[in-house]
Amino acid sequence: MLKLDLERIKALAGEVRRLAEGFEWESFTSPEYYPPRNEDEESVARYFFFMVSIDHRTHPPEVPWEGEVKGRLYRGSDLLYRLGSLKYLEDRSFFSPEHMSTITLEEVKEWLTHRGRLKEPAGLELRWSLLRDAGRKLERFYGGSVVLLLRESEGLVGDGREGLLALLKAFVAYNDPVEKKAFLLVKFLERRGLLEVKDPHNLHVPVDNHLVRLALRTGMVEPCASLPEREASVEEDVAIRSLIRRAYKVLSNLSGLRPTYLDDIVWAVGRRCCRWERPLCEECADLHREGCPLKNVCKGRYDEHTRSLREHRLFNTWYY
Repeated sequence: MLKLDLERIKALAGEVRRLAEGFEWESFTSPEYYPPRNEDEESVARYFFFMVSIDHRTHPPEVPWEGEVKGRLYRGSDLLYRLGSLKYLEDRSFFSPEHMSTITLEEVKEWLTHRGRLKEPAGLELRWSLLRDAGRKLERFYGGSVVLLLRESEGLVGDGREGLLALLKAFVAYNDPVEKKAFLLVKFLERRGLLEVKDPHNLHVPVDNHLVRLALRTGMVEPCASLPEREASVEEDVAIRSLIRRAYKVLSNLSGLRPTYLDDIVWAVGRRCCRWERPLCEECADLHREGCPLKNVCKGRYDEHTRSLREHRLFNTWYY
């Protein structure tokens, strides 16, 4: 269905390396979205563990989940983490496994609609069930401690058969075959100093819709046949995202950027420049004054068909 274009990836690696020199890396400490600095480790780890468990598509691309919170408009994952941070600062115990294991659907609805001021994100009931599953199993297997779960991994991410990836697969939210949420959690925990990865060769980017779209439009991967216009099957999704994850691993190796940092760059470009509606090749000034920072080596800039490519449709799931 897809094939790698190694020459294109090599060209992109040079641009990514240059972009990294002046890039402002996210610390994940802004209280607008995350627990502030100097919070206790267990509280911070719990916040990220439960928030990432429900961090998947909040809306179909045609109908965004957005709304105003404290006078500012938020959308998609920004809105999700804004609401998460507000709840955390209001009540740290909200993210305790004791609470999550018994949280009601009404509580989740009140939280994620900002007490009825916002519309619901897609799949509200599914998010509720993922939180309850995560809370119950965290209590059962690790005495309610995310820090203990991390210690059990001994700093190993692993390859899915051992290490943190294998431990996380016990939780429904984290059993994605391509491990998008697991690697997103690793990225957060690593950046906050809660996880020291001893096997960085096992790191990958968390492949979400923005990274899929960027990989297609830049030409890192090329479709060998038409991508399904209908909703993709689980098997098709795994095949597509697995190859794209491999492409980003090659990009990581060639650029010299750790996948957890490479993700900052490609996610920002995918979300802010290479938008679902249309790519902003020349107009992405909020990220780079001269437009999309990858435009000079992007196939989609001069190839109309490639520029029109979008990620496959997959909404009936909890990990994309």
